[in-house]
Amino acid sequence: MKKSHLLTVTVMIMLLPFMGFSQEASQNSSDDLNAGFYLKAGGAVTRTPSADSVSVDFMADVNWRNLEVTAGIEGAAGQAAFMAQGRYWFLSGKAGRLAPFMVFEFDQYKNISFRTNTFLGIQGELNLGSWGAFGMQLGGGLKTSTMTGLSGLSVINWDVLLKLYLDWNIRPQTKLEFSIASYEDFRYPMFMAPVFGIEFYNWFNSGFMLGAEIQMRTIDLFTLSSYVDGVAFKIAGGIRLK
Repeated sequence: MKKSHLLTVTVMIMLLPFMGFSQEASQNSSDDLNAGFYLKAGGAVTRTPSADSVSVDFMADVNWRNLEVTAGIEGAAGQAAFMAQGRYWFLSGKAGRLAPFMVFEFDQYKNISFRTNTFLGIQGELNLGSWGAFGMQLGGGLKTSTMTGLSGLSVINWDVLLKLYLDWNIRPQTKLEFSIASYEDFRYPMFMAPVFGIEFYNWFNSGFMLGAEIQMRTIDLFTLSSYVDGVAFKIAGGIRLK
């Protein structure tokens, strides 16, 4: 199936739960602006020892009514990256909610290359009540890569962004998320190299958060030559201000 056909079919499937319900733009009961700040540290172990890495991330998010914006920077040996994501939940019903979203990421590896990833798409969530939510992101966009050591040689590709996730509310302040995605916050391989992830976060009454993440990276998952390329792990801490 062509990528364009996959995009059309999946968007239609995402819209089905919202059909037949009374639909209206969601309105928060409060206009308060709230923000969170997080620090993550961890590393990755890969099939190629020279590609193993240790990294530190600083993330921040801001929520206002139906708008959510997240931005962050990552530092690793010889590499730096910046990312920003935004979504606006314009449609809400008893079954769930729907939002357009945008993702932008920029990274530079030593003096060898720099890359950008820009995606636009749609995100939907099905409400599972007190259990949590099941969601999907689907989008398309451009990936650019410039080799600074080869007289600025640039390569541009169109690619698909896809993420399926299940948020499980173990307790009101404790969340476990299972996901399969074509990307990580600071890593955007070509499609068909999905990442399986598990994230755990616990919020305290004081506003502080502690958590952990682990991702298993695969290559050519749906072919006979598929293999696990590596495992990444991070611990996280942060605070939310209201």
